[in-house]
Amino acid sequence: MNYVTALLIGAALGIIQFAVSSQKKPTRNGHPIQALVVFVFIGGLVYGTIIWLVAKLF
Repeated sequence: MNYVTALLIGAALGIIQFAVSSQKKPTRNGHPIQALVVFVFIGGLVYGTIIWLVAKLF
């Protein structure tokens, strides 16, 4: 699997995580778009790297 593909999948998972967390608790002390960008960035890096590493193992 290409690392860029894994990052895109991770970014999508970050968006899903943002949607779920914003339903539970609204964003405070910041704009929702800022929170979305943070979740996309962190989701892309964390989830994307984990997906890429797991794909490399198999």
